[in-house]
Amino acid sequence: ASALLLFNTSDRLTYPEIMSQLNLTDEDVVRLLHSLSCAKYKILNKEPNTRSVAQTDTFEFNSKFTDKLKRIK
Repeated sequence: ASALLLFNTSDRLTYPEIMSQLNLTDEDVVRLLHSLSCAKYKILNKEPNTRSVAQTDTFEFNSKFTDKLKRIK
């Protein structure tokens, strides 16, 4: 949830910006961003649009995300 809150103040964030603002390890940030941008439900859009997360990637909130059966807790 804290990762998604970062996008209330910024439209687009880079991997290093997210890592420093969340104060997490590299491994934790990769796992978090992968689940939010590369899984079945893409809550974050990622550039480049690949299946892996790299330190050069940028992320933005997917404002078009909707799903009647899934709730974000």
